[in-house]
Amino acid sequence: MKKKLIANIFSFVVTMAYGQVGIGIPSNEMTTEELQMKGNLIISNKVGQVNKLEELVEKKIVNGVSQNTDYRVLAHDPNQIGDVKGQIKEMYGQQNVLPIIIQPYEILNINGDDLEDLNLNIPFSDYFVAITNFEADDKLKQGFPATANKGRFEYYAFVGSDNMWHVKIGNPNASPSNLVRAFNYYFDVLIYPNRFFKNLNTKSYDLGGKQTGNAGTPIID
Repeated sequence: MKKKLIANIFSFVVTMAYGQVGIGIPSNEMTTEELQMKGNLIISNKVGQVNKLEELVEKKIVNGVSQNTDYRVLAHDPNQIGDVKGQIKEMYGQQNVLPIIIQPYEILNINGDDLEDLNLNIPFSDYFVAITNFEADDKLKQGFPATANKGRFEYYAFVGSDNMWHVKIGNPNASPSNLVRAFNYYFDVLIYPNRFFKNLNTKSYDLGGKQTGNAGTPIID
């Protein structure tokens, strides 16, 4: 007795022409890209059928605690390797291939020295940020109070009620008599995509008056 097995679980179209491959793409929608795919892609080190996505999760032990592995970075190698050109390679742990966006800012003609709220319009859900290369320009040359803290600026990024990143800058010891167009601020914002980087919570340690301490190892692997 003949048995016919009809598998209708996945339906896809593969078109090959001039070195192009399309998966799930109708022939009339094919572009000139070498590989074009419609749908999700799962790359795993497991061989064979995977029935549940949970089976793709790998475990690791960090500081004695079992943790799920996070991600793998794949990079396209344009060089010819043997008979193959354009290999896809796993770049796990290679931070030099991960994206960091550097956005310079110049904030001009501030009223006084206090920048209360600058909305960067960078969504907290997708990125976290850090401020670097800060420079303050005392436009009116009014100087700072003759105190031990003169010239000390405070600047930080925070998440607003709109779930966007904002910046606040000021000098607690500066009280310029002329406020109009008194300061310019220059700084860079480092923008890290959440899908590649972790923003670890603050770890606080009380040294109890001592000058040395031993901080615990963060889970960074």
